[in-house]
Amino acid sequence: MIRYLSLSLVLLVPSLSHAQSARIISAQATYDVFQDGKKGMIIHVVADVDNLQGQGVNVAAYFFFKNGAKLPAVPGAGKYGTPDGQVTTQQLVSPIMFPNTRLTQDLFIPYFELHAGLPGVLQLQYQVDLYQRDNFGGSRLLTRTGFFAFSVESNPPPGLAEGWRN
Repeated sequence: MIRYLSLSLVLLVPSLSHAQSARIISAQATYDVFQDGKKGMIIHVVADVDNLQGQGVNVAAYFFFKNGAKLPAVPGAGKYGTPDGQVTTQQLVSPIMFPNTRLTQDLFIPYFELHAGLPGVLQLQYQVDLYQRDNFGGSRLLTRTGFFAFSVESNPPPGLAEGWRN
């Protein structure tokens, strides 16, 4: 009886029978694109995920200064800021079909969120993470890329830069 019960649990909950994992294949940026009337960049993420069908997978890009310090989010950044105030762009996806799935996800970030209207050129970098979301609001890091360097230039309208400095 116990043998049949344990077998049925494995069949009902496939995530218990196979290791859950992910691997980021690429995380390449396309610059100077428009989305919802905002100019920015898109990070095209391609990843393989295993045994995560029907579960939430969070695809996230985090932004840093060239020296590795976290890039602070604009106050009130909403979806472009983490709870601790770092610039981010994220999407939650759910692989639904097969145990082994190739995900392709585009992450858009407006340039304004990266430079906050400050004039000049900023040397920045981003890193992409994949997290498994659980039903209790927690998450588990599945994989992470290295850093990808880029620069962003801002020429804000007169008066805007001064407002951000104060």
